[in-house]
Amino acid sequence: MSGIFADSNQGWDSKVPAFVIEDSTVTHAGTNERNFNRKPILFWFRETQKGEARESQDRAWVYLSR
Repeated sequence: MSGIFADSNQGWDSKVPAFVIEDSTVTHAGTNERNFNRKPILFWFRETQKGEARESQDRAWVYLSR
């Protein structure tokens, strides 16, 4: 992936990752989210490699519009 723009207008279930990566390779650079309901994505990715999982909840750039 070279860049991602998420338009998450319905809110986000904090238990569900936006991206699930299983036994594969992803280059992820440049994440951006626009959000109109003040409920941005909280759980960005879960990566599993050979049964070992890592997760990220670091915030991306978020535009909270009114």
